[in-house]
Amino acid sequence: MKKRILCFVLVLSIIFSLTCECAFAMTPQEGANWALAQIGKRIDTDGRYGAQCVDLIVQYCKTNFGWNPQGSGNAEAYRTVTLPNSSWKRIQNTPDFIPQPGDIAIWNPTSGNGYCGHVAIVVSANINNFVSVDQNWYGANGTTGSPAAQVTHNYSGFWGVIRPPFSNAEDSNQAVHSTTSATVRDGFFTIKNVSSGKYLNVYGGIDADKTPITVWEYDDSTDQQFNIVHKGGGKYKLHAYCSGIGTNRVVDVFTNGAAPAAGQLIDLYTPNDDIAQLFYIVPLSDGSFVFELASKDGYVIAPASASAAGVNGSQLTLQLYTGASHQKWKLCNNNGGETHPMGAYGFGAYTINTNGINLVLRSGAGTGYSKVTSVPDGTTLNVTQVNGNWGYASYNGYSGWICLDYTAYAPTITSA
Repeated sequence: MKKRILCFVLVLSIIFSLTCECAFAMTPQEGANWALAQIGKRIDTDGRYGAQCVDLIVQYCKTNFGWNPQGSGNAEAYRTVTLPNSSWKRIQNTPDFIPQPGDIAIWNPTSGNGYCGHVAIVVSANINNFVSVDQNWYGANGTTGSPAAQVTHNYSGFWGVIRPPFSNAEDSNQAVHSTTSATVRDGFFTIKNVSSGKYLNVYGGIDADKTPITVWEYDDSTDQQFNIVHKGGGKYKLHAYCSGIGTNRVVDVFTNGAAPAAGQLIDLYTPNDDIAQLFYIVPLSDGSFVFELASKDGYVIAPASASAAGVNGSQLTLQLYTGASHQKWKLCNNNGGETHPMGAYGFGAYTINTNGINLVLRSGAGTGYSKVTSVPDGTTLNVTQVNGNWGYASYNGYSGWICLDYTAYAPTITSA
């Protein structure tokens, strides 16, 4: 009879454990959505000093993850507070770190926050700033606090984050690409890292399977030339020139038979139909590109960090796209200089080159269309559509078509 009771209790314990785990499971975006739903509310979990920043965090952790950090101290204490278990992560800020939605942001104590620090819940982020929901930020005071509000922060004074045990975090990633059309012309390119200025490189120029794909300073060798070939649906293979003059081995994510995952190394491999060899080459608004693995949304190939990007021989890895500069690339000609990725004319930035004469912006793609306005020589415009040798752009509140024969391709917009 005792054995039956013990077994029954054990079964109940397992069921309770699984039920609790499922009840508290949420994705990063669901964590951010919870925070956004608190905007305008005054949460006071301990009945002291009104709506303070830590009250929002206590409620967030209790409601969504079953952890009550009440009594942990002021906000600055969250840098060292004991976490419930190893599934919770404490991540200190670095120059390359970008918080994810649902993270608990922590600030260092300063005179500006009364040396108490500050905490908030991240909603979105990029390399330059992040958006969070903060309580007691606007109209902050130590007596009554102030309601939860959406705030945009830079990284000044930012210590890092506590990351709760989110479920299906990888599955919630958003694709970087937004089109399945060709974004780059077929042809040979050198590929320059935005962060370091070093180039994509076949290590030692060795034409063999599993040769590391690295970054290296420009050396005018065929080790750094790649034949980019569109395979349909916006997906590309990157053939190394040093392998059959760009007809044989390709850039490959070494999965070793497993599913693609963060941290896997990038190498050279015999071309096949494997999903680890197809990439979306995604154009970004700053004129750079990312190489997103077509079989895993949101994951790109890049050096492991900005510091690694600056070291000759650093091997590329598969990683979640964060918007960091070391994940971005410029497409260059075989002399290492930046070139237009679509050939003669395509989307991107163009600078008017008319020897001091204004260029006419017209209502259509041709000289037979009416004049909309004039654009001064030297102005750089962002062309978003192309029709033959005409490009559609906006200038000073006007939109229309310019003749691209009187422009020079400018990889990065410098003026509008």
